[in-house]
Amino acid sequence: MDRLAQQKVRDYFEAVALCWSEWISSGTHISFRPGQVIFYQGHVPNGVYILLSGDVVASRGESGREQTVANIPLKSLIGLDPLLAESEYPYSAIVQSEAELVFIPRDQMLAAAGVVV
Repeated sequence: MDRLAQQKVRDYFEAVALCWSEWISSGTHISFRPGQVIFYQGHVPNGVYILLSGDVVASRGESGREQTVANIPLKSLIGLDPLLAESEYPYSAIVQSEAELVFIPRDQMLAAAGVVV
């Protein structure tokens, strides 16, 4: 990654840090039960999620043959990479225990980075 790209990444994450509290208070809070899917592999993101409580895993594969690839840490921005890359989710996010998440719509998320939407 060249210096300009590195600076853009740093600037974006500084903007995210400034917006964090606002997103948590103004975003849409959603409760999930174990086994519910937050989003599916292959779908296009329309925002990101912040995991406030509970256990969520990232899983890849076809239904019935899915493989857990990661446990998603609390306070994570889930789905940020595919949103910024304008690509599909590379995994499904599946709830393992009661979970609360905050959803931040795409436009609001990108506006924090100064991206014209």
